[in-house]
Amino acid sequence: MTNFLSKIVWLAVVIALLSSGESHAQSTALIDDKTYDFGLNPIGTVIHHTFILKNTGKKSLAIQKVSTTCDCTKVSSYPKEIGPGEQGEIVAVMDHHHAGYTDVSINVQAGPNLADLYVFRLIGVHIEKQKEAGASPDSLSAKEALQLQLKAGSVALIDSRPINLYVQAHAKGSQNVQPFALEGRQDLKAKTVILIGEGADDPKLLSQTARLKSLGFKEAHFLAGGLRAWQMAGGTIEGSAPPQSASLALINPSEFYSAQKGGGGWAVIDLDNSSDALPTIYPAKHLVWNKTNPVIFSSSLNEMATSSQAERLLVTSSMGSDYDQLEASMRGSKLKVPVYYLQGGSKAYLFYMHQQTLALASRKITVKGDQAYLASAKSMGQVIRGAGCGSCGH
Repeated sequence: MTNFLSKIVWLAVVIALLSSGESHAQSTALIDDKTYDFGLNPIGTVIHHTFILKNTGKKSLAIQKVSTTCDCTKVSSYPKEIGPGEQGEIVAVMDHHHAGYTDVSINVQAGPNLADLYVFRLIGVHIEKQKEAGASPDSLSAKEALQLQLKAGSVALIDSRPINLYVQAHAKGSQNVQPFALEGRQDLKAKTVILIGEGADDPKLLSQTARLKSLGFKEAHFLAGGLRAWQMAGGTIEGSAPPQSASLALINPSEFYSAQKGGGGWAVIDLDNSSDALPTIYPAKHLVWNKTNPVIFSSSLNEMATSSQAERLLVTSSMGSDYDQLEASMRGSKLKVPVYYLQGGSKAYLFYMHQQTLALASRKITVKGDQAYLASAKSMGQVIRGAGCGSCGH
């Protein structure tokens, strides 16, 4: 009798397990678009997006739990249950208040014992709401700087780039002084100081000019667009080995990532229509490079700069090739804004952003003295209370 009851119990367990497995197999779901790239977004501007979850199984899919990996993102609504063949809407709302690259996951757990995990992502770049660098009263255009330079003795051109770059190429008449050393230069306080950088570091130079003024410098400005703008305005370039024009205009992915976080009036021109690699830079505009008629191409660049109200253009291609040839074809053209080139092209930027995401996912942060680790395998997609995603400061 005991053996008979034991067999009955085991049979019931097996039937239950099989039923559970059948139910789990029959209630499966597909994600329509699991990642939404919102591109470039000013901080404080609320982002709304609806993700679609389709039930392709034969039984209803019960959603048990929904969570996000950052306190800046909430799920405003979602269905408790999705019937067979039906779809449900997962509505995410992001209210982000820190500049930089953002990658937030929305985790939907469903099925028996939360066995099914469906992950959606919101990615993009948040930028500061501020005046563009060229609109600042502390900035000077290259044309204005060239006119001021004619006032011999009253103007000091200060190249704040690393010494090795200065030795290779610099504006005629400039001197290389690092910011920390410049603050102690009493001989420059009565002069008009014009800081010259790479062109992608205008926001940093803006803060340096404010610092100099607070220390008693009579006039402090920075050259909008940096050495590249000086060159394109007809300023003389000196150095031990002045590079080709395209070399002066190269910006690597890290430099551009830092520059565009603060705005800067950039417009991106994609020569290869490789915008699949550019969503986290800016919405890139495709332009065919007319090699046989550079005048038409330069005119198109000017039109794009005007229509997008850009202060500078970033030209890129898939692999970042042909920049020297492109630059040579445009020599003598009257471009309205400085043109720069993305070193390594869009693929290099995509790789850089991938590395940024990996670094963010593994970064250790401190919250009220406790150690919290941002890794999906450890957090299981739950919000680490008070920690947020690590990129937004929430």
